[in-house]
Amino acid sequence: MTKNEFDSRFDAAYRNNLLSLSDKEALKKRLSKYADENGKISNESFLLISLEMNKDLFKAILSELLVNE
Repeated sequence: MTKNEFDSRFDAAYRNNLLSLSDKEALKKRLSKYADENGKISNESFLLISLEMNKDLFKAILSELLVNE
């Protein structure tokens, strides 16, 4: 696979998987796991959510790239 092919496939996979993480209801559900009884999310929890979403995003991208190889 050339660099351009990889870049193109990576960009497409990133875009598709990013859209799947931006579902409003799924995002609310993910955020609610870290909210306190007042619905507030601490800075630390927000950072953990961000890292968790990044892990899920890149895992999905790499899986898609490797499966289609």
